[in-house]
Amino acid sequence: MEITPIKLSELTGMIRETLSQRFDRESFWVLADVSDHKFYPQKKNHFFDLVEKDDVSGEMVARVAAASWGDGSRSIEIFEKETGQKFTTGIHVLVKVKVNFHSTYGMKLMVQEVDTRFTLGELEKKKQDTIQRLLTECSDYVKMVGDQIITRNKGHVLGLVIQKIAVVSSKQSAGYQDFMHTLRTNSFGYLFSVDEYNARVQGEMNVKVLVDELVKVYQSAKNYDVVVIIRGGGAETDFLIFNDFFVSRAIAKFPIPIITGIGHQKDQTISDLMAHTETKTPTKAAELIIAHNKNFEDSILMLQKNVVIKAQQIFSQRQRILTQLNSIVVNKSRDYLARYIKELVQINRVVTQSSKQIIHERRNEMVSLSSRVVATPRVIVANKLHELDQLKSNISTFRNQFLKNQRGYLGHFVSMIRMASPEQTLKRGFALVKKGEQIITDPEQILHGDEITIVLKQTDILTTVINKKQNDGSSDNL
Repeated sequence: MEITPIKLSELTGMIRETLSQRFDRESFWVLADVSDHKFYPQKKNHFFDLVEKDDVSGEMVARVAAASWGDGSRSIEIFEKETGQKFTTGIHVLVKVKVNFHSTYGMKLMVQEVDTRFTLGELEKKKQDTIQRLLTECSDYVKMVGDQIITRNKGHVLGLVIQKIAVVSSKQSAGYQDFMHTLRTNSFGYLFSVDEYNARVQGEMNVKVLVDELVKVYQSAKNYDVVVIIRGGGAETDFLIFNDFFVSRAIAKFPIPIITGIGHQKDQTISDLMAHTETKTPTKAAELIIAHNKNFEDSILMLQKNVVIKAQQIFSQRQRILTQLNSIVVNKSRDYLARYIKELVQINRVVTQSSKQIIHERRNEMVSLSSRVVATPRVIVANKLHELDQLKSNISTFRNQFLKNQRGYLGHFVSMIRMASPEQTLKRGFALVKKGEQIITDPEQILHGDEITIVLKQTDILTTVINKKQNDGSSDNL
């Protein structure tokens, strides 16, 4: 059989013609995932693959190369702006495509339009799923009360004055610079102590970095009044990190009040819902702190004003009372002085007369007492001298008889002591019991098997205790 070959270009031409006849006048809305996305900003060209995966196994079931430029690229820009989602690898999209075939580059799907509403719905669904996950898995510190989400962080009470601040942000970001500028140039002269915790707060890939910085704030053990999370500049797509479950969970249970200012005007992120206070921009966050301190200063000034006014009122009232009291005291004092001067004159007269009479009576008593004092000692001395003479005579008389009697008593006691001596006791047939060198007086000190010494007159008996027998201690046992 003779083979008639054709050129490859002829074949690709036939394919192009066939595809053109079938697809040239028709576009298709396709649901697919974006893969291997590449963007060339200078030409604003997008090159990527559209893929479909099995819902159960996750295996790829279809893959087609795709591209977008011109109107399609502008549609992608609108998509990113309105959804806050970057058109990149991994996202699930609804796109309007047209089939295109090129003899050199093969078949491609040209993306003409991206359905913003579909992606917004997907993002909102993902956001609601994350909120529901927080309410389920973090029910200890994330609760739904009515139509409001209440978190542990929202329950913290801001201090009367905010001075010590931990800022979690990128140091190079415009938002951080705006925040610091607003704090430092406040018109009230407030001073703040700000510690910087550097973290990229843009893009979902920086979730762990942001959470780690919050952990560092906690581990610092510093008494911060607030933690401020701010994001400045960048694309709208960068705020999606604040819808992440782990970031939101860390904010919800954080032990220090958190203020957010992530620069997203159109919608609330989940992090905003979890934080103590939400502001729209870093500048607004700084203004909130300044306003908070100004409220405290105003309350102090108002309190000072009220204290001054109240003090003036009290002082005026007390001054009037003191003036009235002074007048009363002066008038009463004059009355009392006039009355008591008369009484004092009368008392003085009575005291003078009574004193003269008492002095006269006491003088007579002293004269009588003086006479008795002079006479009485003489009589007492004479009596005592007579008693001493009698005592002296009695001592001389009874001294010899007393000494004789005492010598008799001493002789009797000497005889008794001699009879009670150990030598006399041994002579009467008694014995001493010794254990070692100690004389035993308590039988409880002698135990069975002890060696004891029985001391008799001129004889020591060394023996061993074989048995002990108790008696009643009467003389019948002797």
